[in-house]
Amino acid sequence: DDLASAVATADLAVLRGITLAVLDDPQRGTLVDLLQRARGHGTRVAIDPNVRPRLWSSIAEAARWVDAAIDAADVVLASAEDVRLLGVAAEQWAHRVPELVVTGGDGATAGWHGPSHGTVAVAPVTPVDTTGAGDAFDAAYLLARASGAEVPDAVLAGHTAAAHAVRLLGGLRW
Repeated sequence: DDLASAVATADLAVLRGITLAVLDDPQRGTLVDLLQRARGHGTRVAIDPNVRPRLWSSIAEAARWVDAAIDAADVVLASAEDVRLLGVAAEQWAHRVPELVVTGGDGATAGWHGPSHGTVAVAPVTPVDTTGAGDAFDAAYLLARASGAEVPDAVLAGHTAAAHAVRLLGGLRW
């Protein structure tokens, strides 16, 4: 009840796939329902599938729950690896959510916002440790978008934060 109240009055709720992975099915269903209701009340919902196969009983289970969560999303921030593991085409998700970003690591990042689609080239980085890279990308991207940045500029902000995170052992420390 406390979580439902907090999410329903928030400007933004962010769900990472690791959270879905560590819950049981009834808890997952409750969380997805909570996000759908919150979205109906005006809370923007961002989801990062962040697939970690060892946390799920099967990839099919992960795909089923990520798919359910995407129906509650305004923004999906996925990696090309997430898309590959779940066996979906990014374009499938792009037709279901208002905003989708698929990061490609050192390659171009693809973005869809409504009917618009494009890619943003990013500079390669030699990582020391990838811990926290996705979290850093998501946070910087969502902050940039909330501050009025267009998708390409938000992608660059996300990659800048992620590039900083991977240069440090253990991720970012504030």
